Amino acid sequence: MLRIISGLSLLSLMLAAIFLSGCGGDSTEPSSNSIIGQVLLDGETDHSGITIAVYATPQDSELEAIRHQYPQTGMSLSNPLFDHRFHTPLATIETDADGNFKISGLSIAEYIVVAFKSDFGFRYFYYQIPGARNDWPVNVALYPETPLSGSLTNGYTFESEHHYIVTQNLWLTGSQTFVFEPGAWFRIDPNMTVDVSAPISLQGNAQSPFHITSNDGLTAFSQGLDPAGLSKYYQVKLGSDAQPQGGIIEWGLFSLGQKGLDVQVNSVTMRNCLLEHCFNGVVFSLVQEAHCTNLLVRDNNHTGAIGIAFETLETGSLAHNVILGNATGMKVQTHYMGSIEDNLFQSNTTGLEFNQTVSTINNNEFYQNSYVDVLFSHNQNPTTDELTVHHNVFGSNSSMRSRELNQFYSPSMLHINYNEFNSSAWFIYLYGYGGDEDVNARYNYFDGLNSESDIKERVWDRDDDNVAPFAPIVDVSYFYTTPPDAGIR
Repeated sequence: MLRIISGLSLLSLMLAAIFLSGCGGDSTEPSSNSIIGQVLLDGETDHSGITIAVYATPQDSELEAIRHQYPQTGMSLSNPLFDHRFHTPLATIETDADGNFKISGLSIAEYIVVAFKSDFGFRYFYYQIPGARNDWPVNVALYPETPLSGSLTNGYTFESEHHYIVTQNLWLTGSQTFVFEPGAWFRIDPNMTVDVSAPISLQGNAQSPFHITSNDGLTAFSQGLDPAGLSKYYQVKLGSDAQPQGGIIEWGLFSLGQKGLDVQVNSVTMRNCLLEHCFNGVVFSLVQEAHCTNLLVRDNNHTGAIGIAFETLETGSLAHNVILGNATGMKVQTHYMGSIEDNLFQSNTTGLEFNQTVSTINNNEFYQNSYVDVLFSHNQNPTTDELTVHHNVFGSNSSMRSRELNQFYSPSMLHINYNEFNSSAWFIYLYGYGGDEDVNARYNYFDGLNSESDIKERVWDRDDDNVAPFAPIVDVSYFYTTPPDAGIR
């Protein structure tokens, strides 16, 4: 059964102003600021009981450093990434019957204001206080939440700053387009699925992305929650009959899903999106081609979690993504022959895992991945294509490891060249079937070492004691003693 609340009457939006008032006295004292404003409930005459909460703008030094060093990599929203469930406010107050409020005694320069009312959703407002008194008009209204379940067949527009609550499994079908406007909120109850087999527009913008998240922790005003303790929605699935507008998904925030997004549509490009706190951030499966660019994929860190998964793809590209703090940042498997270039893999357990696939891994950077930067799993199907690993920077404890290179994957097809290895333990750790063939690891920089014997001390291959005689030999000759041109372009 589908239930949609429609025909909302929009009241005249009221003017809210922010007044900054100094403390006076010694100019070295921090100024004390007040927020005075009004928030209305659309369609209501009593506007009391709206929670107004003020937060210090969260600071993420790791992410800010990444954005500064790699401005062309990852997504860059106009406003800070923020979810009030995970933060504690500096101050809270409730509105009176006319929707008026005042919060005084603030002494911060940047802050986020949240207006929240159960059954009406919430809105975020981002402010930076100037040095002098200034009045900022703000039009603020909260709209009744819209519950959704069952089948929706005639298209629909999910409006900006409106909240849609998926209370049971939902199917979006038919020939008309479902449009997610910039700023729309799609909140899915735990374990519920949204299945799309219709034309759909999933395109926000840098100022106002669309949001898809679990509804856990949002039915009442919550603060200081741990994302790991919240229940996840099951998945948003774009089936083979779904038709993303222009073949593009962009400027969206996906969080707290078992599968944040499952894409089974061919030739989709996903760009400028956030995938966080999911078991699997985005999964592309059963398609020939897919592309991911300028994604921020972070904190998908449950055991076995994967930030980006390419399953049963033939070709595509993964470029200029920031893969940060995941269990496995990216996993690519089963005959993929595309490119993986100019990505940053940092603070994951495993940065990048390959399984039964060949590709080009060029100009990526890997840092602080606790187990390994690149993991080659076994290959069970014959291939004659080369796997090239060129112009990358490796800076974790262990750079490259294999679980198995068996008789169907010839080590001579693996080319590891022109890379900068700064690993603290293993540069390359390979074992498995290799016959008499060598792995080509020439023309690399190995942490400033200037003798082949010293380099081989940090390479695990058939030359090492107690290794099965069928392990490959890693050829590290013609090494560089100064770093080559490598890393993100």
